[in-house]
Amino acid sequence: EDVKKFLHYNANKALQNLGYEGLFPPAVCEVNPAILAALALDVAERFEVPRDRIFAAGLSAGGAMAAILGTERPEVFSAVAVHSGLPAGAATDVATAFAAMRSGAAGRKPLKARTIILHGTADATVARANGEAVLEAAPNTRAARDATRGGRVGVESTPGQGARFWVRLPRLAA
Repeated sequence: EDVKKFLHYNANKALQNLGYEGLFPPAVCEVNPAILAALALDVAERFEVPRDRIFAAGLSAGGAMAAILGTERPEVFSAVAVHSGLPAGAATDVATAFAAMRSGAAGRKPLKARTIILHGTADATVARANGEAVLEAAPNTRAARDATRGGRVGVESTPGQGARFWVRLPRLAA
């Protein structure tokens, strides 16, 4: 059944990429992350890819899927790249996904795999608040915060002018 949903999802995406409506309703197109994890493991085994070299990357909806894989399958994907995607847990259906894309994600789950985040400051499709939410959910951010003993890690960005990542360290008592 999960394989059928994966096939329906890909058929819809192929049609949509050509400018046509998808044939299958969203309810039969929900891809279980276990399917992608199993496919990745199978390919890795066939081509002798070391387990610590299995990665997932995606753009937009694919970025959201990479975030989900980094959250739910870190034992398979040692790192993920999220480009202009929603954080894991931000949406439960198409309507909530579009709402989160426009205004930023409300709910999110912590990522467990190493993560790199790319998000344009002038992105008019996926609100940059989503990139910031992925950053907050990433283990590297939490590790940096822990390493700074209560400091803060963040990003400030201005559309069309780039972004600045920062670490704020607390003052230590003398």
